Amino acid sequence: MKLTGRLWVLAGVLLSQPLWAAQTSRGETNCSAGDFTLVQYDIARLMPPEKATFIDDPSHITCVTLPDAPNVLLASYFVPFEKDGYNYHEFGDYFGDYQWRVATIDRRTGNTISAFEEAVSEDALVSQQSFKLTLEPNVYWLNDTTRAFAVHRTLYDPPLVADIVTLDHLYLFTEEQGALVPVLAGLPLYSGYNVFSDDNLNDVTSYSVKLSPSLLNAQTNGLKNIALAGAVVDENDSPLAPLSTQLAFDGEQYDLSPWQAAFDAWSAQLTAQ
Repeated sequence: MKLTGRLWVLAGVLLSQPLWAAQTSRGETNCSAGDFTLVQYDIARLMPPEKATFIDDPSHITCVTLPDAPNVLLASYFVPFEKDGYNYHEFGDYFGDYQWRVATIDRRTGNTISAFEEAVSEDALVSQQSFKLTLEPNVYWLNDTTRAFAVHRTLYDPPLVADIVTLDHLYLFTEEQGALVPVLAGLPLYSGYNVFSDDNLNDVTSYSVKLSPSLLNAQTNGLKNIALAGAVVDENDSPLAPLSTQLAFDGEQYDLSPWQAAFDAWSAQLTAQ
């Protein structure tokens, strides 16, 4: 009997600090009217107003106020754009192309202080209808002078059958000369692993990992290491085995390979059973 696997990981609150989630999905926004106007100005810098059909449907726009800077708005959103003469914002025969943006905006002047952009394209799995964004209103100090903002991003809902699924990817951004720099890029906080038989897909054994990330005092290349600790649990939430590792800054970003190696070793043991 051949066994295949599906991966599900559930991670706890980042860095063991409280999370007051500002999460939005399509058709929602948690921004105040004033903050939404500031976001509209930020969008207008990316595209002409007549192209910003996204503004009429304020989906995925999320805002928080930073605790150490009440006059600074942290916002994140997706903006659709046209390509090859087709309006990719319309659902139907064409997949959409989007620009994911994270920005800090001065509430007093409306000026953008720093920003990050990344292209996101729909495909058979990635769907605008499933986009989710969460901002943490906490500031994380990676050393005595470097602060980071946390953004959680999900681009799709888990398919019914898949070997590996990773959701709720975590990004940590620092500010550098008008840019937001992702020093942690896409650490999957929600995933899972199901072992099932090809002969009977209803015969599934589910496992999960609950992680508690935290900042350590030890530093690598000038930034604090991140500890990832947790336990593999079964369907009844009974612990089966510990799982832990550390992420270190390589000079540009935190290296995710130690976590991937630890997870691969654990999942390989399950599929071999």
